[in-house]
Amino acid sequence: MEKFILRKASQPDIKEIMKIEKDSFLPEIREKEELFLERICVFPEGFFVFEEEETGHLAGYFSSELWETIPDFNEFSVGHSIKKIHSDNGKILYISSFALPEKFRGKGNGTKFFNAAIKELDAGFLPEKEVLMVNEDWKGARHIYEKSGFMEISRIENAFFPSRAGIVMERHCVSF
Repeated sequence: MEKFILRKASQPDIKEIMKIEKDSFLPEIREKEELFLERICVFPEGFFVFEEEETGHLAGYFSSELWETIPDFNEFSVGHSIKKIHSDNGKILYISSFALPEKFRGKGNGTKFFNAAIKELDAGFLPEKEVLMVNEDWKGARHIYEKSGFMEISRIENAFFPSRAGIVMERHCVSF
């Protein structure tokens, strides 16, 4: 059985993060390397990698931001800058990106990794709610989020290529 370590991402992880991005998303909706580096620098506490204990290779990544309020839906767009909206005092946790390479999917790893990252962030930042956007076609990802208590609150038409809606999902957090 594979064992994994959840740890904060660092700049040297960028090449493997970009391989995961390429394996997980169509070219039209892939994030750029510079954007991931910006996320690591601006909010390192909110960017995790899931590392195979035996090999040290990355089995996924999870990036997030803290927001003061839920902004206009344009801020949910692929490629938005974390610098424009992130606030260290924000109480809304926005999950900006989450991906696992194909070889790690379908084995419960996505749920395990997603929940471990959320638990870490909930304990450290005590957000009031968590928000994310997912492509309407990504049934596996939606299943993970729904099992974790996220519910659809709105749709953004044509948020993903080609002409696919983005489903905005939200979860209210329990106070500690």
